[in-house]
Amino acid sequence: MNKTLSQIKPRERDTLSAMTSTQRTMQIATKLDDPHQALEAFNQTLSLKSSHLIDLHQLEAQRQHDQLLKLSQAEQIALERTVNNQDKLYTILIQKQDQQLQELLEIQQCEIERLIHKIDQKVPQKVQNREYLILIREYQILMKLKKFEAAINVKELACKAEQRHLDVLNQQFNEMRQKQIKYYDHIHVKQQQILKMQFQTQLKDFEKSRNQDIFETVQNMKNSKIDMQNAHTLEFVNNKLRCVDTEIVNGRRGQVYNSTFRGSQKLVESLRGMM
Repeated sequence: MNKTLSQIKPRERDTLSAMTSTQRTMQIATKLDDPHQALEAFNQTLSLKSSHLIDLHQLEAQRQHDQLLKLSQAEQIALERTVNNQDKLYTILIQKQDQQLQELLEIQQCEIERLIHKIDQKVPQKVQNREYLILIREYQILMKLKKFEAAINVKELACKAEQRHLDVLNQQFNEMRQKQIKYYDHIHVKQQQILKMQFQTQLKDFEKSRNQDIFETVQNMKNSKIDMQNAHTLEFVNNKLRCVDTEIVNGRRGQVYNSTFRGSQKLVESLRGMM
């Protein structure tokens, strides 16, 4: 099983530990004034440096690949979670709007029914107009004079006059009734239009907020990826420095387990939010 860079012990990671014997040989050869042995030890040291640097690069490349893969997965999950949350909010908003519209329609229907009931209480009844009263008076006189045939004709004329007057009143009543119903219908249509315009405004605001949330989610992940890539590049530089500079090797010896980039913290926060 291959170990990641953070799982290798500090002494195993330090180039100086791997090159101790060759460096001692080179120092002894130098003191003994043996240039051939010193050159051979020097070449071995360079070879070990190169080999160790390659190993570090391979381990670091694998670690970085794994973390970039996890970050991509975290980005996808965060984006899906944001979209799902926004879809749920959109569904709730649509249901709320449908409920408000249904309540308005019910209120308007009650208003129309109450108006019709109120108007129908004023249906014209039989009203004795001037023409009817004159004919009735004439009818009464003819009855007293026992002119029954003429009285019958006058009575029929009086009934027709009464019916004509009642028809006129009914026509006026129906016109007034239709006018008031039409007026209320017009008001109700305007109320529905205003409510639907409010719904459209709410949907536009929601769409704007939804796009902003998705953009921020994607942008945060992009920033995390940039941080991670920058830190990864720096880590490769540090690996190279470990194989060159003794002070850097010794200075980093106690820090090999520490996080080497801000992107890792972003990754941890993202993964923690998924749990």
